[in-house]
Amino acid sequence: MNPLDCLSVGYFASVCTNDNSEISLFLNSCSIGDQSCTFLARGLSMCIHSQRKLALYLCDNNIDHEGMYHIAKTVKNATKLELSGNAIGNSGLKYLCEALSTNTSLTDLVLFNCSIDDHTTISQLLRTNTTLQHLNLTHNTINNTQFNNLCEALSTNILLKWLDLSYCSLTILNDSGAALYQLLSENNSLQYLSLSGNAVTIAVTTLLPG
Repeated sequence: MNPLDCLSVGYFASVCTNDNSEISLFLNSCSIGDQSCTFLARGLSMCIHSQRKLALYLCDNNIDHEGMYHIAKTVKNATKLELSGNAIGNSGLKYLCEALSTNTSLTDLVLFNCSIDDHTTISQLLRTNTTLQHLNLTHNTINNTQFNNLCEALSTNILLKWLDLSYCSLTILNDSGAALYQLLSENNSLQYLSLSGNAVTIAVTTLLPG
């Protein structure tokens, strides 16, 4: 999708209705790239309804941290963000989480296979966010220290219901097992947790509270 098309799509999505109803914008696998992200963000910024909610689907679009810098400008009122298959990396994640720190509507965040190996900003977001319910970090590398930080953040999070950490190169040992036990003991909102494709080297029964 060329820059002019992205500008037009963003603008059309911003003005196509005359109320504050949510926009759902599906642009998966459109070969947007970093340059066109600038124009998409510019088009969406023309919205005449500043409180309009946005569900944005941008999977597999060759977007890296440079494109994420511009996309992050559009997420203030986002409700759903799907960015799977884009190599946004740690810098792109930082841009996104900084932008989401003032978001009070996001419920779903999908970051499947986004070349992320530093989840510090995600942990920080989970400590303060009051709306996120579904988080998918599948196929991103998470080391044990970062996993412990995620568990600690989620121990006091009261809204996240669904967390997918499948195939994240995790090895659940004693320290991370203790962090996971604390999470399962203290978090009352989490209903689904996937650790598929990771090495769980401690007895599963030791993770179950009570």
